[in-house]
Amino acid sequence: MAHRLELSLKDAAKSVKLYDKTVNVLAMGLYYFYHNSSLNRAMLNRSASALKTDGDKSLLLPTRVGGTRWIGHTALALEHLTVSYKYILGHLGQLTEPAERVSTASRAKAHAFMKLLQAECCNVHLLPH
Repeated sequence: MAHRLELSLKDAAKSVKLYDKTVNVLAMGLYYFYHNSSLNRAMLNRSASALKTDGDKSLLLPTRVGGTRWIGHTALALEHLTVSYKYILGHLGQLTEPAERVSTASRAKAHAFMKLLQAECCNVHLLPH
């Protein structure tokens, strides 16, 4: 029964354009961006420690969206994205600065992720501004 519920939710979510952009493109892209690069992870940790204030939660690294428990993994990935939004946005903004020595590919990915984070998530009030 649980498997059928997950399949029906997955089918229903396919028709929601915002969900597709947020989960499939943004959350998975950020997961691979930080998972495949220890430099990006280290710089995200450094940005988080610089941006953290007393009332903020600690950094939660982006997690993989898919998996055996599709609903649970998606919820966890979105929770990590909302908690770490400020830190991720700060790090991506730093990568897009012209003064930073970053590869062209990383700069382009950071710019695209930052644009998606600001446009999609903030316009529908999913994440804090």
